[in-house]
Amino acid sequence: MTMTFFSPIEPAASLPYRPNSGCSNCRLRGACLPRRLSDPEVVSLNGCIDTRVRLEKHEVLFTQHDTHDAIFAVRSGSLKTQWAAPNRAAQVTGIHIPGDLLGFSGLFESRHGMTATALESTEVCVIRLNALDALTSQFPQIQSHLRGFMSSEMVRLQKLLAQTRLRSEQRIAIFFLDMAKRYAALGYSAERFALRMTFSDIASLLGMTLATVSRLITALRRDDVIAIEAKQIEILDNAALEAIASGMDEPACLVS
Repeated sequence: MTMTFFSPIEPAASLPYRPNSGCSNCRLRGACLPRRLSDPEVVSLNGCIDTRVRLEKHEVLFTQHDTHDAIFAVRSGSLKTQWAAPNRAAQVTGIHIPGDLLGFSGLFESRHGMTATALESTEVCVIRLNALDALTSQFPQIQSHLRGFMSSEMVRLQKLLAQTRLRSEQRIAIFFLDMAKRYAALGYSAERFALRMTFSDIASLLGMTLATVSRLITALRRDDVIAIEAKQIEILDNAALEAIASGMDEPACLVS
């Protein structure tokens, strides 16, 4: 598969006004920004959105070791991040959905620590670091918000590492429950949501083999715990999924 790189859309400031084109009208405002910002403060953020970038499936937003000069807010669609060590296959480290910020892995070394690739048609807002520095000086609550986001990202990675000690069926159940929780936080259904990752991506993220992921998902579908149709995940039995995640329930079909 040939990877292609994004082409910038026009700078936001040069675009004609459209509803939902700026931070003040964006439905994801509460996810990307501190909720206590006033409307005038949010309007001032529009000038910091240097570019909006549209990616098609498989297009790359940034690659590992690229110069780091911006962070990115996912406006629509989804991306995966991957980390690659020399002579080893790239490992999926996260999936990023609307409202997520990404690009923090390069803050300390001025180089991106991962590669970000679109899983579907995706649009992101580009926030240049020099503009962000000026903004956080003006609005300290934004700096606090970004610190909180970086902290939550570190906790997420620590949990992902800790989960490698759990049984495979627990890890897959926790993954589906976590995705449901993230979509619910955006106001979407927690029972039915889109998941553009392949089984191979899920296996890489959770540290399992593709065969194991396929077997576990097949078993969950057969037991009517989840349903999958056209990349749509539907949680049919949340209680059963919670029980599997906690280790309290171990259906025979999952360990056969």
